Amino acid sequence: MSFITLVLGMAVLMPGSILNEAQRYQRMGSQDPPRLVSPDTSFEEKSATHGFTEDGCEFSVVLWEASDGVTVVFRIINCKTPVKASSAFTTLTKDATKIFERTTIKSKDGRRVGQRIVAAFSGRETLQRPEVIVWTQGAEVYRIESASFSHALLFEKKWPNL
Repeated sequence: MSFITLVLGMAVLMPGSILNEAQRYQRMGSQDPPRLVSPDTSFEEKSATHGFTEDGCEFSVVLWEASDGVTVVFRIINCKTPVKASSAFTTLTKDATKIFERTTIKSKDGRRVGQRIVAAFSGRETLQRPEVIVWTQGAEVYRIESASFSHALLFEKKWPNL
């Protein structure tokens, strides 16, 4: 037992570790226990679709599977203008039951070019209450969802280099 405690103690001290991320979201009020994921986890594309939203925005949805079997859904919505992207962002995030983080995305010269949230949604089954990261950048909206915050955060860090 003391070996396990020592190993966990060392992991907590490592800056940027997945354990730190999981513990941070747990402290912020996540109702489910965090699922730890190795930074070496890989993602494989399983399926994709493409289409248009009701208001004419073009979108793509790609279903990814992590090497440990966890599913991640990645959506990109091209809204043609930043104003439409902001409106889509508001629609996509309005039903969040808990927002853990809200940040402004800035360009290299410091101009505001988007916004980002990390949120949870309610539902009876795990797949109906995804852990979600949504952000806008210019005229595009990006949404990553998974049953695991750790997997969604790792996917965000690895994309677009997958």
